[in-house]
Amino acid sequence: MGIAIPPSKILITGANGYIAAWVVDTLLKTGYTVRGCVRSQDRAKDLEKIFPQFVADGKLEFAIVGDISRASVSISETIDRLSVLSSQEGAFDAAVTDVDGIIHMASPVVLDADDPQELIAPAIAGTVSILRSASKERSLKRIVFTSSTAAVMVPVSEPTTFNESDWNTVSVEAVERLGKQALPMHKYRASKTLAERAIWKYLEEHKDTVPWDVVTINPPFVFGPALNDFKGPSQQNATTKMWWDFVIANPPSKISVTTFNSYVDVRDVALAHVLALQKPEAGGQRIIVSAGAFVWQDWFDIVYTYRSPLKVHIYPHHQESDGFLPRGLPEVERNRLLAYDNSKSLRILGPELQYRSMKETAEDILADCSARGW
Repeated sequence: MGIAIPPSKILITGANGYIAAWVVDTLLKTGYTVRGCVRSQDRAKDLEKIFPQFVADGKLEFAIVGDISRASVSISETIDRLSVLSSQEGAFDAAVTDVDGIIHMASPVVLDADDPQELIAPAIAGTVSILRSASKERSLKRIVFTSSTAAVMVPVSEPTTFNESDWNTVSVEAVERLGKQALPMHKYRASKTLAERAIWKYLEEHKDTVPWDVVTINPPFVFGPALNDFKGPSQQNATTKMWWDFVIANPPSKISVTTFNSYVDVRDVALAHVLALQKPEAGGQRIIVSAGAFVWQDWFDIVYTYRSPLKVHIYPHHQESDGFLPRGLPEVERNRLLAYDNSKSLRILGPELQYRSMKETAEDILADCSARGW
């Protein structure tokens, strides 16, 4: 067990994802060699365009691992019977060869799934599969898993601050009881909870035989500019499209502007993953990375002083404010009920990790929209 520092080779799964692209960027610029794991060669094209020189220099290579999610079990079996979850045993064997660290990010982020197995099966199957493959690799020192505060929080009606000792059992119970009838967010949150529990269960069962340790990174909503080549707003990932819809595309309403949650900038999440490889004290830890709580009106308080950066998309409520972005409803009561204690992240991953402000994140999102010609 130990740390993985540059110029180590790091495997990152789901490397073409929104957060993952920033992790690849941070790894490469920190001096690591990166093996990006994607489901097809076509999905590597974004990264080849973003990092052509690193590809040419052999600092960024790709491993192809196809769909490993062809498994379906009842929710009550998902932790106790891990052996049935992965339909392609050894899928990651070649990908993990000769790497010093793994960052496992490949997991579906779908906030409107019909069947909860669309989320749960691939989330757990991918996790268990890479753990099994990693158990065969003796050079490996550390695995960092991307979890979520979805595996931490439960719905709240009064101000609540969660920490790493909390687990979301409510969503798992709701999906087990209601299946397809469960709320969409319960389905997503249950998948994150069950996948992370599978990690810690596997590690407990194999702690005497594996040479590596584990860190989980648990962010809330992740916002910020994207490296991906999104052709338009509809192609964005779930959270960047959410920010677009709430702040730019849809007229604000009392319900929308008072909806609450917590956020973190995508670049800070990426840095947290890389620091988790490097910090000895991170081993065996579950770490929440969160910049703070918000209601959506907080974002309007920032953006309304900026003219709309959009070149193609025209929204009437922007024209009503003389081309400036909407002000929202600044008179609403700000009940920021859902917060996370980020002191552990600052203690273990600091002093390098310093969370960006909402203002910096918002400004960089608007600049990104403008640069894309939207």
